[in-house]
Amino acid sequence: MGTLLDLERRIGDNEVAIPISSGVLHPLLSLLRPKVADSIGSDRRPLKEQLSEIGHILVEVDERSVKNINSPEDLD
Repeated sequence: MGTLLDLERRIGDNEVAIPISSGVLHPLLSLLRPKVADSIGSDRRPLKEQLSEIGHILVEVDERSVKNINSPEDLD
């Protein structure tokens, strides 16, 4: 199952589902309820810090689905 579907399936009653892989959080790929998305827009703190203060669940995902790609070499 895909990462976004996993987040949707696991969010339950939480406000946020945050993907995590090998102990590394990936807050930019989090699934947020609309009211949460509205509240974080003007906050200048790191997203990871903001989301940690909201009712959330960590969802373990396949590291291949959250690979950081900054250059063509990262695709290898």
